[in-house]
Amino acid sequence: MNHERLGAYSGLVIVTLALLLWSVGCGGGGGESVSPAGGFQGPIASGSPTSTPTASSSPLQGSTPPAPPELAVPTGASAAREFVSGRVLVRTREPVSSRSTGSAPRELTEAAASRGLHLKRKRRFKHLRTEELQIESGQSVEEVVARLSQLPEVEFAEPDYILTAAEITPDDSRFGDLWAHKNTGQAGGLEGADIASTLAWDITTGDPNVVISVIDSGVDYNHPDLAANMWKNSAEANGVPNFDDDGNGYVDDIYGINAINGSGDPMDDNGHGTHVAGTAAAVGNNTAGVVGVAYGSKIMALKFLNDTGTGATSDAIECLEYAIENGAKVSNASWGGPVFNLSLRNALIAARNQNHLVVAAAGNAGSNVDSRTRHYPSGFDLDNIISVGASDRTEAVSSFSNFGAVSVDLFAPGSSIVSTFPDNNYATFSGTSMAAPQVTGTAALVISQMGGSPAYSAVKDRILNNVERFPAYAGRCLTGGRLNAHYAVGPEANPSPGPEPTGTPAGPSNPSPISESIALRRGWNLISFPLDRIESLSIPPGVQNVVWLWNASGQSYQSIAATPDSLNSGQGTARGFWLFSEGTAVLNFTGFPAQAKTVTLERGWNLVGLPRESTITTSKLTVTNLSNQQESLLSKVTCDDIPASLPCMLFQYMFFWQNDYLSLNAASSTSLANERGYWIHAWSRCELNYFPISIEH
Repeated sequence: MNHERLGAYSGLVIVTLALLLWSVGCGGGGGESVSPAGGFQGPIASGSPTSTPTASSSPLQGSTPPAPPELAVPTGASAAREFVSGRVLVRTREPVSSRSTGSAPRELTEAAASRGLHLKRKRRFKHLRTEELQIESGQSVEEVVARLSQLPEVEFAEPDYILTAAEITPDDSRFGDLWAHKNTGQAGGLEGADIASTLAWDITTGDPNVVISVIDSGVDYNHPDLAANMWKNSAEANGVPNFDDDGNGYVDDIYGINAINGSGDPMDDNGHGTHVAGTAAAVGNNTAGVVGVAYGSKIMALKFLNDTGTGATSDAIECLEYAIENGAKVSNASWGGPVFNLSLRNALIAARNQNHLVVAAAGNAGSNVDSRTRHYPSGFDLDNIISVGASDRTEAVSSFSNFGAVSVDLFAPGSSIVSTFPDNNYATFSGTSMAAPQVTGTAALVISQMGGSPAYSAVKDRILNNVERFPAYAGRCLTGGRLNAHYAVGPEANPSPGPEPTGTPAGPSNPSPISESIALRRGWNLISFPLDRIESLSIPPGVQNVVWLWNASGQSYQSIAATPDSLNSGQGTARGFWLFSEGTAVLNFTGFPAQAKTVTLERGWNLVGLPRESTITTSKLTVTNLSNQQESLLSKVTCDDIPASLPCMLFQYMFFWQNDYLSLNAASSTSLANERGYWIHAWSRCELNYFPISIEH
């Protein structure tokens, strides 16, 4: 998943860095763990070298390696992305702040006041430990995010990012043939290039107890092709007008809600949501208009996009919470943006925990989102999301559709799709927005056919494991295929795969061991062995016979024996190691060349060895250091689990050791040396893939 340069985003960020001087007596020995000391000792100017005393005695006599640098402030927001003026989203830690005060937790607004911020709570998302706060003290959103991030009460703070409908402007008002359901070759199409709805309907047309939430610009719930299929909140529908009969905070929320103004009226003033709703579940067999994929199921209207087709992340989260609390089984998200945002991701995780499936449009940039900035929420690597690209009537990927062998799950018809439009109209739209509800409707059919409350994973598997595969989709989405509703609801209808290939493929040639050496300085040395498997290790006199590695999950040091078996265990040769030398020395070793690997980065500090100087793929990630200068780390990055405000930022801080900690700095001609270990700070559990290509001596 490689991506745009990050340097352009760094100029707005002021990062405060502190290094905790730490020395803990622990005694050497295999398997011993030592936890790092905590505490923040004050700011250090951005980019200035930090200082940690070099140990003067052997670690076997009681010294442990230097603690990793301690960070005080995570990166703030990027002004290159649009967000709502004057408000922020903040997730608090659990439990809140008792660590910092030693007494009763502070309210978030009280804690913010200690940083000179006057904030007013607008709403709290009860499933997320997240609050939406209004800025009333005049600071910019970026400044508030930076200050809030320093509070011990705060897990993260971020802007309330703007999301946009993933559609292309309608090209005409009515399109007579619904080729997506049954393609007979009309209008130059390819016969059979459809989702086979008519065959699926022989099995089920959708259970009325299965509710689809359309999180969008609202729905024209009076449209004659939608009205009979609108979900109704019975407490409000049968209650007292202008009164909150069910006590959920919304008045007369009969068909859903409008999160923009907090009302119970989700009427569509844009048209996008009405079009999406019709594709998913417009009424069938009513002798007029169009028919949706799951025309026997119900539509819940949830409005967060305004009349221009844009909306705030906070409003989208409110809609998703409403959907879950009111029994919707699947939500359609035909919108998104390029910003990875934690609040939305956490809301989707909460939805997953409630067995809720979300179908999301992949976006309309015509880009390979595996190698460029992703489109979210479709780009989150969460297993309750289905990411949908658009196909056309000729069995090809639509020219506008994003694609990606990892980032997009499947394609569905999205070009020239006719559907309902407000005020008893119909319109033809194109976009991944139109492809997503084809899958959402199919999910409703699958849930109906399976009965009860099947696991979201089972529904997703039914859809993804039963696509129709064609060369046009190979390598452009995860499944290599296009949605087929008939196969999904009746898996036995899916043709059996072709015969297995015969013959035995030739295996790779066996590599030969190579020999290398590492020059050690007096004192602590932070190194990595650039091999997949170590065969032999020659430790010179005056160098400790144990090595120290970092247990990322426990954020502590562990000593292990300096033997090939110990170093080869687990992710051994992908780790950085500490060695203590009483003087200059040369460490010799032999082993087998390193191949492409994935290193799992835990939340917090990770001691990583990148084995070989030429870790290059087709593109590169730029690491922005604390001086806003750049060094290119030639690698591929997995970005789905990275909670950073900037798109696809695996980590914000990277350090190496030369008698003290130095940040990666191109200005000082720092290179990624073969045998160096690096500290990398990740904001959440994620992955780093490295791909050595020069492995011969």
